[in-house]
Amino acid sequence: MLTFEKILHGVALACVAFSTVLLMAPAAYHRIVYAGEAVPAFYVIASRLVLAATAFLAVGLAVEMHVVVSKITGIAAAGDAAAVVTLIILVGLWHVWPLMQRRRRELRS
Repeated sequence: MLTFEKILHGVALACVAFSTVLLMAPAAYHRIVYAGEAVPAFYVIASRLVLAATAFLAVGLAVEMHVVVSKITGIAAAGDAAAVVTLIILVGLWHVWPLMQRRRRELRS
């Protein structure tokens, strides 16, 4: 029987898989399009792909955290809380904090 938790688990797995695809794409793209040469335009593309990958990975891990904590505790609200905390921590460390550091650095210069 297909349950909501199974669907969420599938969504989480798909997010992690897509994240892996996005992380691997720059290497293949670099070899095929630029023949391995150091081209500034490549760094823009690669950076965007890696940033997108971290977003999908954060969502996938947060959703999976919901599924696992809900199953372990038997309390859906505990899974919700764990998912939100996980998402806040990952997005905070991977996106918000670096943006704050960049702004701080720009203000100093």
